[in-house]
Amino acid sequence: MIGGRPVASQNADGRLEVFGHGVGGAGLEVVHAWQNAPGAGWSAWNTLGAPPTGNLGDLAVGQNGDGRPELFVRVGLMSSGLCWHTWQNLPPATGWSTWDSHLPPATGWSTWDSLGAPPGGLANVTAEVGRNGDDRLEVFAFASDLAVWHIWQQTAGGWSGWHSLGMPSGLAPFALAIGETSDGRLAVFVVVLGGGLWRRQQAAPAGTGWDAWEDLGMPLGAPLSDVSVGRNADGRLEVFSVSNAHDVWHRWETAPDGAWSGWENLGTPTVALGLDRPVVGTNADGRLELFTISRDATANEAWHSWQDAAAPNGWSAWESLGGSPGGLDVGQNADGRLEVFATLGDGTPGGLTGVLHRWQTMPNGGWSVVQSWIPTLPGPIRRLAQTTLGTTFAWGAAGLFRSEDAGLTWSSLATPPAPKVVAIDPSDARTLFAAAGAQVHKTTDAGATWIPVLATGSLQVLAIAVSPANPNVVFVALAQYSTSFQVHRSLDGGATWTMIEGPSHGATCMFNVPILVPHPTDPARVLRTAGCYAGRDVLTGDMLDQSVDQGLTWSPLFHPKPLFPSRLVGGMGSQPSRWYLAAHFGAPPGGCKLFRTDDDGATWSDVLVFASGPALMGVAYEPWTPDLMLAALSTNVVKRSDDSGASWTDLSSGPTDLTDLLLTPGGQALLAATTHGVWRIEL
Repeated sequence: MIGGRPVASQNADGRLEVFGHGVGGAGLEVVHAWQNAPGAGWSAWNTLGAPPTGNLGDLAVGQNGDGRPELFVRVGLMSSGLCWHTWQNLPPATGWSTWDSHLPPATGWSTWDSLGAPPGGLANVTAEVGRNGDDRLEVFAFASDLAVWHIWQQTAGGWSGWHSLGMPSGLAPFALAIGETSDGRLAVFVVVLGGGLWRRQQAAPAGTGWDAWEDLGMPLGAPLSDVSVGRNADGRLEVFSVSNAHDVWHRWETAPDGAWSGWENLGTPTVALGLDRPVVGTNADGRLELFTISRDATANEAWHSWQDAAAPNGWSAWESLGGSPGGLDVGQNADGRLEVFATLGDGTPGGLTGVLHRWQTMPNGGWSVVQSWIPTLPGPIRRLAQTTLGTTFAWGAAGLFRSEDAGLTWSSLATPPAPKVVAIDPSDARTLFAAAGAQVHKTTDAGATWIPVLATGSLQVLAIAVSPANPNVVFVALAQYSTSFQVHRSLDGGATWTMIEGPSHGATCMFNVPILVPHPTDPARVLRTAGCYAGRDVLTGDMLDQSVDQGLTWSPLFHPKPLFPSRLVGGMGSQPSRWYLAAHFGAPPGGCKLFRTDDDGATWSDVLVFASGPALMGVAYEPWTPDLMLAALSTNVVKRSDDSGASWTDLSSGPTDLTDLLLTPGGQALLAATTHGVWRIEL
């Protein structure tokens, strides 16, 4: 579980490192991951532990003059907080510190050390860190007396005590940012209650005294709520803030250490309940780039805007980076490419599940499309399903869950005890069926109440399917090992049932129904693979059958001998005659094939073949872009094709022990069900 607002820093060798909050055995702690080489892949998450006093606040990171990152966090309740820090003991090229009992081996980081606090303690806001012109780090925070205090690394080593920078009389600060001038002086920017911005900066480089506080005002009728600062390529400082009206405003020095411009409006990315404080990045060519999050009642979204000399106001229009972040930060790769890190979810430390990242594909250039896999729901999860309006369901031994935001967040639904099979009504997210005990149950209120609709006795339910074309048509297949295979059908949504097939019996075999798929648009048509299987069937496999009379009679549609069909998707969207069928070999050495038909099953061609080895655990496609195809293998590989199977690429590694795949509406994201839970990746 990774959460909180992430912070990123470069290492001495140019590798990015990102830090966040994680839930460990002793509670909330600090975790980090790093690039294995500059601009390359990433390590797994590792813990840095936590200060012994608990109640971690947001993180801040600085980079020492020799390239070592140093991490700072406010710890404590309300206005009684202390500042703690930990640091890389040695730059990567010079080796690692000795392991001590508080950290795992070879982390290269110190134990946590307290920097204390001003009298009365630190206020309940984040500390900020800057670097002096002589490379000494300096930390700034608000104390309980409502003044700005700071503490700094001393030239001879160690840290100073806390010292007050005060505040203009009668003003109460609540937002803080630190800038660094072109000649190495630190500048403190503070937003006060009422929405005004004030500045105080060092009078000379290397921390030799401070100028008086200066009032930078606020936009007319638009009180400010936060502040961020960047430095232009020519050394001019520029500040950014969100007003209470949710617009982003900025003001800048007209020359390095010169006069300040008036306030100008950069607009708002979208109509939302609010915007987060902008985060400022610097492109390889020195242009500033802003990143923020829009928040409303149902979803969050990341946005960015950048300096653009061709634009009338010198800045691009706002552009979406997507996602649903809880908090974000930006870092710069060794080659100058910006990389954005965002926690997934609502921003609650410890309540989130991962970190997304996107990066410029070249310095000053466009942005990556495929992000990392992120776990969004604990497992085990067996299957995924989706209504025609996009509500997503996941179920397995972990329970039954529902998502309204394409698998980013999930809510748990009540079920009958230990359901063995679950099916959704594709037209109504409130209506589901579940087989549990000796009954098939139905809910029409999203699990608030369940009623038994079909007694199954000693028979096991093998499959339940609801027709998307006519949700009153419901099928239930059940059997007991090799005896009494039956298919029951309801034409009134489960109120009454008719046995339309069976009971039939097999000989030393086990009944199974790998596929039971009512046609998406034709209520009379159903496709299935069903049989009583034993070792003697390995050389012949089984068939995909179809019924055109709602399951009363069946005829063969396709026999991929000697394979057994296992997954089927298709029949809708822009090419309703397009289907994809997965099939596997039933004995060692294994192997599988993925087939495609473009003529509604009259002819089939294989588009992915493994003569031995893996099986296909899940198949997904985009109905309105049916050439977009994804397949999950039992070898923990998810393959993607954008040309209906003519060529394939592997998605980045992530989930293991795959059990199912599902594309969210429009192909925005791919969900993978696993024995460990649900994972999500942006496409």
